[in-house]
Amino acid sequence: MNPLVTKISQTLPYAKGASWDPQLTCLPGTRMAMLAELDAWAHRAVSEKICWVKDVAGSGKTALLHSVAEKLQRDGVLATAFFFSRDTASRNDPKTLFTTMAQDIASLNALAAQEIAEALKAEPALASASLSRQFDALILGPSRRLPSDRPAVFIIDALDESISHDLDTELLVILRDKVTQLPPHVRILITSRPTSLIEEYLSGRSHVKMHSFEIFSDENKHDIDMYVDTQLRDQAILLKMGLASPDETVIRDLKRLAEGLFIWIVTVCNFLRTAYRPKDKLQALLSKSSQQGSPPEKKMDQLYAAILAECGDWEDADFVKDYDLVMGTIMALKRPISLAALRALHDGSQDLVAEQLLQRFGSVLIGFHDTHQPIRILHLSFHEFVTDRAAHDPSTKHFHLSETGHSGRLAELCVKTLNRELAKPIADTGYLSKDEDDAPGIPTIHGASEQLVYGCAHLTSHLQDVERPQTIQAHIITLISRYLVTWIEIVAATDIFRGSLQIRKWVQRCAPELEHHFEYQYQANAVATLGNRLGYAVRLEESLLATQEAVILFRALARDRPAAFNGYLARCLTNLSTRLSALGRVQEALLTVEEAVNMYRALAAERPGAYNADLAASLSNLSSHLSYLGRAQEALPVAEEAVTLRRALAAERPGAYNADLAASLSNLSSHLSYLGRAQEALPVAEEAVTLRRALAAERPAAYNADLATSLSNLSNHLSGLGRLQEALPVAEEAVNLRRALAAERPAAYNADLATSLSNLSTYLGGLGRLQEALPVAEEAVNLRRALAAERPAAYNADLAGSLNNLSICLSDLGRAQEALSVVEEAVNLRRALAAERPAAYNADLAGSLNNLSTYLGGLGRLQEALPVAEEAVNLRRALAAERPAAYNANLADSLHNLSNHLSDLGRSQEALSAVEEEVDLWRPLAVELPAVHNVKLALSLRDLSRRLRDLGREDEALIVIPEAVDLYRALAAERPAQFNRCLMDSLARMGQIMVALGIEGPMEIMQEIRALEAASGTE
Repeated sequence: MNPLVTKISQTLPYAKGASWDPQLTCLPGTRMAMLAELDAWAHRAVSEKICWVKDVAGSGKTALLHSVAEKLQRDGVLATAFFFSRDTASRNDPKTLFTTMAQDIASLNALAAQEIAEALKAEPALASASLSRQFDALILGPSRRLPSDRPAVFIIDALDESISHDLDTELLVILRDKVTQLPPHVRILITSRPTSLIEEYLSGRSHVKMHSFEIFSDENKHDIDMYVDTQLRDQAILLKMGLASPDETVIRDLKRLAEGLFIWIVTVCNFLRTAYRPKDKLQALLSKSSQQGSPPEKKMDQLYAAILAECGDWEDADFVKDYDLVMGTIMALKRPISLAALRALHDGSQDLVAEQLLQRFGSVLIGFHDTHQPIRILHLSFHEFVTDRAAHDPSTKHFHLSETGHSGRLAELCVKTLNRELAKPIADTGYLSKDEDDAPGIPTIHGASEQLVYGCAHLTSHLQDVERPQTIQAHIITLISRYLVTWIEIVAATDIFRGSLQIRKWVQRCAPELEHHFEYQYQANAVATLGNRLGYAVRLEESLLATQEAVILFRALARDRPAAFNGYLARCLTNLSTRLSALGRVQEALLTVEEAVNMYRALAAERPGAYNADLAASLSNLSSHLSYLGRAQEALPVAEEAVTLRRALAAERPGAYNADLAASLSNLSSHLSYLGRAQEALPVAEEAVTLRRALAAERPAAYNADLATSLSNLSNHLSGLGRLQEALPVAEEAVNLRRALAAERPAAYNADLATSLSNLSTYLGGLGRLQEALPVAEEAVNLRRALAAERPAAYNADLAGSLNNLSICLSDLGRAQEALSVVEEAVNLRRALAAERPAAYNADLAGSLNNLSTYLGGLGRLQEALPVAEEAVNLRRALAAERPAAYNANLADSLHNLSNHLSDLGRSQEALSAVEEEVDLWRPLAVELPAVHNVKLALSLRDLSRRLRDLGREDEALIVIPEAVDLYRALAAERPAQFNRCLMDSLARMGQIMVALGIEGPMEIMQEIRALEAASGTE
């Protein structure tokens, strides 16, 4: 095997049993026309990327796709096949769809394998990332590597069985919006029931070809006739029925009664193979079957009713009791479990005679022959019949199983199981009472049984269906008073944490007299710690939920005993603000941390020694959230207060508080820079780096991430002061640190790595190293695109920033059309962000609009460029009016663009007015920071002389151009490679003006230009 494929298979989860099975194909000779049509679609050049075969349950879609897969595999054009199944945990949602398909693709093609391996090396988190990210990195890119001289067909069966609810649309969105980006030779064959949700996403799309079974067609009738003939003439069936030869009357009746539904006849044949005395049972079944012409759903219901009638003696009270107990339990389970686990849930009860009973239902259940395999329902329609529709007909009412009633009974079984099994030691539990620094994150728990894992995961769901709470009150008391935290630990380690307060709510609603048994302080501490551990594991939504629960519990405790619990509540509120911010919910984060600050102020006023450190931490968070919301003026004094508090703490105990002081200094430097106070920001950032470098030298594992953050800030400040050569190595160090961190924990550090890469690309571009800048910018975009696909609210702003940087690199390399496409995406993202939060994002939007106008102008689309440039100027004028120190330079940049567009459109007087305002803005900026702004002042002066000449004002132009020449002389003396060409251009313009005015001097100018050309190695 290719080593890359082996490595990929060790990284990506693979859904076992999801591929095609030659044992499950259509009966030879059936479905010929449909198979031929699908085969033709698969092989010919088509415009439709998707062929969607839709029809009612039981029409034979799955068998058809197994046959198609077998044929395409034989032809060498099957890329991958995935058969969803509602009752199989690894195949009842799309989590492993693309990871499984990616492994199949990798095994087919070495180039595709290489691309997948490189994607996983760059971003190991892809193994558990969102479907959108996985599709982009593991399917879309690698599929372009598949040979284009033949088709590559992807098969997805039973799409409807991957969708759990109406909001579960991520895969449908990909099929609707992203599949069109696949290369021409790649296409997808899908089957599903025609649900309204799938219809909404796929119907009427130009890239989707729809196909339906005609269950009443002559062809379908012929196929079912063949199936009946094959089954009812089989020697094993004949022996089972005690027949020497086929019963032609029975065969004829079955053909007639099937009416196009393959699942109907398959279920009948399964019944015959498993029933006792099948001949008699078949006669009874046929006598009870439906009249012809019934709708498919009704027809299946009538078949199920007929089969159930023959599965036992419904007058036998013991049989009815066992049916209700065993089948009712299976129907009410939230996911399939094995017979062994089912028996263990019942604590080995002799009442559960499952094996004997299940043998009778072999036509509708599978998996019960192996006690350790999950028991599954053959077809979803059976579950729907016995739990719903059977109740509405008097003739089938006795088959009805109350899903709610049995779910309530399962609640009792689950809580008993928890109390029984949690009473014994379980390895690796107890982690919520341990120090997080020793072993952060969520451990793997070994030794938890299947029934315990099921009970922990689904107890709260079943609890909602309990009809008589008093029946389980004693068991609930035991759980909440002894094992509640261990239950929380097992849920978080073996499943998704969906909250721990549902039990409390149930008790408050159904048995309020039991509430005093809760140990709320113990639970509050546990979920607070769990929130931190889940945050470390980058399970952000679960972390948020756990922290919200901690706040709820500590708020209730603090209401009764504020002196004891206000400190705990304030700490949890601070943590909650961090969790909300990480998910892009910054406005909520702000309100939360404001409450924390107010609480800590009161606590610190009374006991400063105990609470000043916590107050400083909450102030630091508050300043970050204010700044993120565009409220920089308010953020600054808050950050300064945090620094003051932490400086005092660090002076007394540097070992304990230097890390916190460094964090606050880093924040403060960012706020100062954001407000245009770059010279003040730099020494603050340098102090933060010095502190963190010392900490990281001693404990790199603990502090390298913080050091990288401060280095990233420092590089920004150096760049802002025009010290690019110094900024570059600082940015490179930050990238190196974060690359190492992201290699180990990509989910935690990819966002930070993307930030440092974005900065590095900017500095490389600013130093003229464009070929190096481009791949760095592209890597940043790729990382942030993946992050934004999973959490757009948190990462769209960062993605827009990286796209903006990438567009600049592309433009500087002369790839104008690509630059335009990229910046248009950035503008769209930033426009949406600014519409929601203008104070925070108008500045960024103006930056991207400025670039967009430049690229449009460069492509000769001047009429489109002008209104974009005007919008950028208007936004920046408003920003500069409020904060001139921060935004005057940006406004000058936009005026420069506007002047150029107006000039190109022949509107010379307006162009002159714009450039005059631009020059007036650059002059004071260049006085304050000449290293940063002299370049732009020189350019604006050169442009001003051009605008004056355009209006015939040569004498005024001559006054302006010498200043531009002098500035460029100084710049070229320092950086000749970058500025000699600008100096030559300005000298040439000055000579032209002098000639136009009849003034001597062009000879000296020409000599200087020739000297510059010679120095530059030009002719």
